[in-house]
Amino acid sequence: MKLYFMKQAALDNLKANLPTACQNYFTENNSGWIKNFCNDEKPFEEYKTVADFQLVIDGDESKVDFENCKILYQNLKFLTEVQASDERFWAGLTHTEFYNFVRVRHNYNMTEIKKDAVASIQRNFFFHEGTKVGNITNALAKCWWMGRLLYDEKNSNPFWKLDKLGAAAFTSKIYRILRLSFSANPTILSGIVKFFAQFPNLAREDWTAALQHLNKIGGNVILDYLSEDEIAKILIDYAHKFTAKVEFGDVVETISLPDKKTNFFTASYPKFYLAMKDKKIGETFAYNGKNYKITNIIRGNVNGGSNL
Repeated sequence: MKLYFMKQAALDNLKANLPTACQNYFTENNSGWIKNFCNDEKPFEEYKTVADFQLVIDGDESKVDFENCKILYQNLKFLTEVQASDERFWAGLTHTEFYNFVRVRHNYNMTEIKKDAVASIQRNFFFHEGTKVGNITNALAKCWWMGRLLYDEKNSNPFWKLDKLGAAAFTSKIYRILRLSFSANPTILSGIVKFFAQFPNLAREDWTAALQHLNKIGGNVILDYLSEDEIAKILIDYAHKFTAKVEFGDVVETISLPDKKTNFFTASYPKFYLAMKDKKIGETFAYNGKNYKITNIIRGNVNGGSNL
């Protein structure tokens, strides 16, 4: 397999004229059209020859990205960070060997052009909004970078951190984690991995909130000085507010569905406890013909309460 860089002139031409060029991504099953469009017989420069490899294409988007992180990094780990931050390399890869992979994966092989076609092609085939964002959104670059940041060459399974992170909602995890200002710190990333390993079934909005919480703490504390266990503890402690179950004696703050009134129930009363037992924050329960959603749990043997 030959790897190519896209020439800067061709790259600039395509991006500047993408509203006109975008239809080709939907109608042409190879990238030969770029020569004519750019008036350049050789819009690509050969870089290196590597052993052939194939990317996973079938299945859930997150599962595909998860598997392709391993495949791309394992086969392209010789890239330096400078090379892997070069839009010309990824534009070369997405427009040559993996042109059809990106087309099929992101549904550019349809006869009807997407309404957001230009923005979508910018994200997946090129770098959109600069290098930092491009490394997160490009169809191939994002997988390589996630693989690199979590690769452990000293372990018999160098991708064990990826495995602990898990394939569920993996595409969202790539976007959220790589956007963090401290994502290049391996100690912090290891702490994040420990957090996900402990909460493999945490809802997306909850682990997103936990990462945002860590990011806010980073505004007051130098996270680079913390150990991975300390990073994990910050996230785990925050996540407990989403996962705590109702116990006898707790005060449970809820909202009434669908009228959204705030209610407080004291679980020290057996009839209420049975209705809420083993429920977590964010889950609902029924009492006296009405439905309630738990928004907070206050720990302690508290008697009384309102709206009982």
